[in-house]
Amino acid sequence: MSWSEYFEKIKNRPVRKLLLNALREVSEDMPKTAIELGSGPGIDTLHLLNEGWSVTAVEKESQGIQMLKAQLSPEQNSKLDIVESEFENLINLPKASLVYSALSLPFCKADAFPQFWKVIDSSFGEKCVFATNFFGPEDDWVKNGMCTGHTKEQIREMLKSFPTIKFAEDKEMGKTATGPDKFWHVYHVIAIR
Repeated sequence: MSWSEYFEKIKNRPVRKLLLNALREVSEDMPKTAIELGSGPGIDTLHLLNEGWSVTAVEKESQGIQMLKAQLSPEQNSKLDIVESEFENLINLPKASLVYSALSLPFCKADAFPQFWKVIDSSFGEKCVFATNFFGPEDDWVKNGMCTGHTKEQIREMLKSFPTIKFAEDKEMGKTATGPDKFWHVYHVIAIR
């Protein structure tokens, strides 16, 4: 299944709990500047815009970008910067108070991930909330080389500049958005500083 078909399947899903939980960790003195890495058709980006955030949305697939643009009001459009790029080709990102990526980071190729991580790390504001999913080494897509996986220890090392790290770990068989079951090994991470 293509990314376009995936976007069509998920376009009516609700805002992800990961984002809603991350927003609860944002303090009132933090600027409302956000980055979404892998924005897809823009469901979570639109939620941020509706909540008064300025957003940089990074997405490699033009159909996802077009689906997002089709939903924007002029005011939302003025608070949105879209970066059409694969993660592997990103050179820099602006500083942000919220850096968010749901189920997208693992799709960066393993050999490019260290450089991609430097770009992400450079975007963290002095006060920042980082919310993401990492795939663990037992995930089927990691085992077959389709995605990049990390251990909990590797994740903690990457996030050593964050005093507070909230982890939840799932290991279970479950559906994918495109149909077939797979074994999921996912870390749901919210890091706060």
